[in-house]
Amino acid sequence: DDATYTRIGSAVTQSSGIFTLPATGIWHIYHNLHCYVSNAATRSFEGSIVVSTDSGSNWDTTAQGVGNLFDSNDHTTLNINCSSIVDVTNASTFRVKFTFYAVANTIVYGHTATSLTSAQFIRLGDT
Repeated sequence: DDATYTRIGSAVTQSSGIFTLPATGIWHIYHNLHCYVSNAATRSFEGSIVVSTDSGSNWDTTAQGVGNLFDSNDHTTLNINCSSIVDVTNASTFRVKFTFYAVANTIVYGHTATSLTSAQFIRLGDT
């Protein structure tokens, strides 16, 4: 939602956290999570890109980012990122979602003026 956002062609759409790509082709999907945790002994985090080729009946984790921070009496932050290149052969049944897992109570940050937690979808070319 940044003011400088731009695209070529139709936009990726989202409903209830499930993303649909507008066209077939080879796509690069990038996902970044900005996490914060305070006063926790265990600080492990995991973010994933998960895709479905059959409208969400079955899911496949295509990329995963993992982070672990040291024990601290203070707050710590961490960025987790991962990317995947996928072949979308049928745009009407291809879906993407992002998952997050943390051992401790964790805040995942978003922001309207900069990409803290974000996703990028870039169509690289034809299948």
